[in-house]
Amino acid sequence: MKKYFLILLSLIVLLVSCGGQSTLPDESITSNDNSDTSYHFVSENPEESTEESGDITEFLTLVNELLDKDERLTSLIILGEIYKDETDINGGVIIAPLSGSNEFYEYSRLKELANSVYTGEGGEYVLNFPPYGTNTVVNVSEKTWYSTHFVPDYSDKAATLRLLSFDENRSKILVTTQKGIEVELDFVNTPEGWRMAECLYKAVTDKINSASSSDEYKSTAMGMGSASALTGNCLIINVFLSDSVSEWEDGDVEKSLSRLGNACDFAESLSAYYGQSLDITSTDKAASLYLKTSDKIPADINEFVWIDLLFSDTVYKSLEGYAASHFDLESYDNWCVMFHLNKKGRSYAIPCDRANSDWEHYTAERCVVFHTDDENYSYYDSSGVYAHELFHLFGAADLYAPYISNDDSDLLNNYFPNDIMRTIPLDIELASVSPFTAFRLGWLGYLDQQFTFLIN
Repeated sequence: MKKYFLILLSLIVLLVSCGGQSTLPDESITSNDNSDTSYHFVSENPEESTEESGDITEFLTLVNELLDKDERLTSLIILGEIYKDETDINGGVIIAPLSGSNEFYEYSRLKELANSVYTGEGGEYVLNFPPYGTNTVVNVSEKTWYSTHFVPDYSDKAATLRLLSFDENRSKILVTTQKGIEVELDFVNTPEGWRMAECLYKAVTDKINSASSSDEYKSTAMGMGSASALTGNCLIINVFLSDSVSEWEDGDVEKSLSRLGNACDFAESLSAYYGQSLDITSTDKAASLYLKTSDKIPADINEFVWIDLLFSDTVYKSLEGYAASHFDLESYDNWCVMFHLNKKGRSYAIPCDRANSDWEHYTAERCVVFHTDDENYSYYDSSGVYAHELFHLFGAADLYAPYISNDDSDLLNNYFPNDIMRTIPLDIELASVSPFTAFRLGWLGYLDQQFTFLIN
């Protein structure tokens, strides 16, 4: 046996000394070998345990074997060891078949190993790692192909084990890793024998993520301004602005509000997917605000100062003053203003961002959307455009050139190509929200390691 054998022997000896009773003692049983780690087994409710000592001993033996196999599969698939000896790895995203000399050239051998360790769900996670993009290993005509694009920064292993509960169908082990992280692992007694419900890597990384705020990855726009996070009760104040060359008709207002409504439904649906509660109130036709200016409003984002000039010489003094005069802003967790112009132009957002020298003057977050019915126009204001610009106000970043590099773009194409901050389809149902954008919007308290390459 490997490093776990002596503790099993200690357990057997103890059980025999107790007259063959399978009730485990309250105190820990510690191996006294000379290794760096020791393993402890106690029952969660020892006074209620009635299983035969041989059943427990057999189970603990299998736990050791399963953890050894789990460690190997983690190295092979999650850490990429399965393709480390391949000769065609020169960097970048590579998708190729394993060489014929590789032990797992036949995919059935890899699947057989996984099936001997995990339940179906637990095995699917490992065999389909990473969660996003091309898997590390893929079954192609019963041959194993590999992908090199993502290897997590992970080097932890099990160090100490404690039996928390045991019965004939399901048991629980507390694992303390070499880095001192404690996780509970479920073991299920299947028709084929005992199996792990999930791999140790997933349990450890889930534990780390649940306790992480990922402050080091937060952008200077997150948690700022009137739209600090797209969570809770959020208000969108719609302002329909007519200028010297454009004006609004009832039908056009209704079309804009309908497209924005689809964007709000999209946001609420995706936030629920990430476990957040989001209720967006977007002012309807009657509650929206209507302004007219004799000036011609510029379509160039670099001339956005017109927004503040529009209110500076009024009794409102500022956009925030204008909004506060019409709405009880304190009734909402977050709020923003969406200006609508009934003419062609490229829509844009002005979020509050500490990276900008004038950020203190733009705490009332706002975006400008140009309306047209021409679907062939490059900047047609589809529902996706409304969602894209709205998300900017709540901390999301553009995920296309020149805002990310070509290499990062290639990775994102592999991992999550349909992020609404990357591409805007005419049909918003074809878009989604990646874990990176979800983190920026406040929907995730941590940044998935697979997307940390985007933080710059």
